[in-house]
Amino acid sequence: NDKFNITDAEAKYIDPHQRLALETCYEALHNNIRQKDTGVFLGIQNTEWTHISKTASSFSATGSSLSIAANRISYCLGLEGPSLAIDTACSSSMSALDAACNAIYTNDCTQALVCGVDLLLTENGYIGTCAAKMLSHNGRCATFSNKADGYARAEGCGALLIKRLVDVTEDEHVYAVINSTSINQDGKSANLTSPNGPSQERCIQTALDRAGLSPDDISYIETHGTGTPLGDPIESTSISNVFGYSSRKKPLTLGAAKSNFGHLEAAAGIIGIIKTVMCLQNRQVPPNIHCDILNPR
Repeated sequence: NDKFNITDAEAKYIDPHQRLALETCYEALHNNIRQKDTGVFLGIQNTEWTHISKTASSFSATGSSLSIAANRISYCLGLEGPSLAIDTACSSSMSALDAACNAIYTNDCTQALVCGVDLLLTENGYIGTCAAKMLSHNGRCATFSNKADGYARAEGCGALLIKRLVDVTEDEHVYAVINSTSINQDGKSANLTSPNGPSQERCIQTALDRAGLSPDDISYIETHGTGTPLGDPIESTSISNVFGYSSRKKPLTLGAAKSNFGHLEAAAGIIGIIKTVMCLQNRQVPPNIHCDILNPR
């Protein structure tokens, strides 16, 4: 509390999502020059804190607001760039990354903190996902496995600091370069929560085109990979249609962090990005687990 000048009286009413995101972004910023025009783009969707905090105070509204989760980071760290909380369900932190890249491109900020956070505070989310038959019976994300029967919920937080490559100083370490981003929506599909293969293909192809890359330039894809009987075949087919498994000149490896961590929902995308960066650093891809026999689809 002393680090961020938050009183004990206020801290008691602050959603744990806000606390964890603030601490993680502080660590991500580390010793970098705190440019005032640094943006904050936060992927967040969980509103369970409003159901837990029974008593009201002058700090209740700000403590439970999703917008304040991003704004508090800007306030506490003295950052005056765009400050957005973004909820696009399981793609929230990926959408936050796309928005951050575009904000830097249009000079709304010179650097940006991109964060995703998700904590499981009540049983409500479990009840809903169980009723929708989304969760695995054995609590494992068996991505691309013939035994895939749903996902396991997880919790955590991740953050990145991004800026233009030309603005990087000699004392800063570059972990990876983002060549392009692309974003779209499924549109009309089988139902509200079903993925749409052709829409996925268009999004991937757009990202490749913007980066000036061909499918053969790509050797690794960190997938959404929920481990659901519906989602896995649609996603792998979309990837196959763009990258052409049978006609490729070199192998294409598909990874799924969810098989290791579970599904972090609003933070799932940022965890996948961090894993991919670590794969690049170590020149090694960890195996997907819980997948002894591939799903024939």
